[in-house]
Amino acid sequence: MKLTEKNMQNLFQQLIELLSCDDRLVSEGKLTKNKVVELALSLDPLLLKQLLKSESLKKHFFCEVDGVLIFDKIKFQKFVSNKTFLPDSFTAFKNKIGLLADDEYLIDTNDVVLAWPYKDCVLEGSQDNEDAKRKEIFWNEVLAPDQIDRLLAPKALTSFKHFGGGKHKGVVDFGCEENLIIKGNNLLALHSLKQKYSEKVNLIYIDPPYNTGNDSFRYNDSFSHSTWLTFMKNRLEAAKQMLHPNGSIWITIDEIECHYLKVICDQIFGRDCFVTSLAWRSADSSNNDAKRFSVDHNTILVYSKKPGWLTYRLERTDEDNGHYSNPDNDPKGPWFSGNVSSPNPRENLKYDIITPKGNKIPPPNNGWRWSKEKVEEFIRTGEIIFPDETRILKKTYLVNQKGKAPSSIWDDYEVTGHNRQAKYELKKLFPDMATADLFKTPKPERLLKRVLEIGSQEGDLVMDFFMGAGTTCAVAMKMNRKFIGIEQMDYIDDVSIARLVKVIEGEQGGISKDVKWDGGGEFVYCELAQANQIFVDAIHSAKSPEELLTIWSTMQDKAFLSYRVNPKAFDESKNDFVELSFADQKKFLIETLDKNMLYVPLSEIDDATYEISDADKAMNKKFFA
Repeated sequence: MKLTEKNMQNLFQQLIELLSCDDRLVSEGKLTKNKVVELALSLDPLLLKQLLKSESLKKHFFCEVDGVLIFDKIKFQKFVSNKTFLPDSFTAFKNKIGLLADDEYLIDTNDVVLAWPYKDCVLEGSQDNEDAKRKEIFWNEVLAPDQIDRLLAPKALTSFKHFGGGKHKGVVDFGCEENLIIKGNNLLALHSLKQKYSEKVNLIYIDPPYNTGNDSFRYNDSFSHSTWLTFMKNRLEAAKQMLHPNGSIWITIDEIECHYLKVICDQIFGRDCFVTSLAWRSADSSNNDAKRFSVDHNTILVYSKKPGWLTYRLERTDEDNGHYSNPDNDPKGPWFSGNVSSPNPRENLKYDIITPKGNKIPPPNNGWRWSKEKVEEFIRTGEIIFPDETRILKKTYLVNQKGKAPSSIWDDYEVTGHNRQAKYELKKLFPDMATADLFKTPKPERLLKRVLEIGSQEGDLVMDFFMGAGTTCAVAMKMNRKFIGIEQMDYIDDVSIARLVKVIEGEQGGISKDVKWDGGGEFVYCELAQANQIFVDAIHSAKSPEELLTIWSTMQDKAFLSYRVNPKAFDESKNDFVELSFADQKKFLIETLDKNMLYVPLSEIDDATYEISDADKAMNKKFFA
């Protein structure tokens, strides 16, 4: 039964008077709401005794089961979290930017969808240098549906640059044939690209953060799996729209989230579009310090856009052909005898085969592999022979083998490489860069070569929206594929772009010699035009509360604040703000920003506020035409 406003206020007053008698809950003469909630959730005996002294509080927060009083701590938590309970100046100000329904914060209910609009793509790429990584918590925020729609609307692009000596020098035109690198939030970039590249991407390869707790993907502990899975789900849904009807997506992941991710992918792409789960040996040696198993592999989940997708066949080697021979000088050339039994029990394939001399050969337990009519045809063409009167041989000719099917086990270092090899490749490209500054678990070019061999052809479009060190794009260029790469972090300039420039110049590392790469190629670089994202980055990078207050001062003049934010009210409650932890201060300042304005909406590109140049406006017009 819902409380009336009057009854609610009476309960508030009774609770305040009762709790004020507990010194543990009082600071500087005021009740501390967080401490009250903390003790309630821990079922503190003294707190419970205090509550039981009031009949009305007892009736409201306790229920009797078989003569035992049960404390409803969740109900109590929601009660004291009410926006009108103990509102100090800062709380009152913060309440104004929270979304409410029936006096309950949406973020505290189960009836909302969490969106990750600003922090979810800020990843450091698993660098070893801890000093180079920002120590930040993964923050989330509740957004209304209309806000999400606006958030994901196309964003303006800026800072166009051309690299290479091809026909697009000067970036005078922009179709779908250019190699493209975008700096910015990959979720927002994907949504900006999905219309232009709808069903045009032949292969997507991504190496996302693994959510191990050991890389730079940081999150609120209470959202460990759900946050990561939502993070992936939002991006995969956008990526699916860009996949060609005959396209495929390849996702490298480890065992921490592999099986959870497969469930999400089953939901997005369909279980009938699951192709396989590849086991790639990523370590070149086992970990003898492992307490249980040395985990030496990554999994690569492969999904297709539509059911029935087929891989491209791999080239056959001398080893693959070694078991073919021609002992009877068959004019069709070398052959080998394959299995003649059905892999599964088939009653309709159980029949006797009559030899040329009239003897009967009974079927195997599961039946023959082919119908009776097909067997008779094979006998006429000489593809089935009878070495004696008790068995048959079915010839499979080498001349008919058009490549070979790839295996689901990738454990040959010479073919698919390993993580240590990938580090060697990066070190060779950037000899002056400290080893600690290199990526922790980069992927070798040989791995991407095998992926692209199986899943694409020359001229196909390849995408990697967790671009990182740029391996996918580098290999795509060397193998004559087109590519799109997306990366948010600043190392895109010093590592990713610099690497592609070296590829254009003809660097001979990785797979270059294998594919006879001698340089060439080109690509276009651009950025999502930043608005509030500038302030988000500044807040993340701040080293002190004083620096945050300086940023706030600038934000009042230049940032797009939430319509719920009253800067004057914030200034009046500044003393309460400075009492927050440094992490909470950062979190709150980011909450005040209008998340729809992280980047400049394409629809507002002509607004002088954003200072988009005429040249960039012209390029956007060509790009989004």
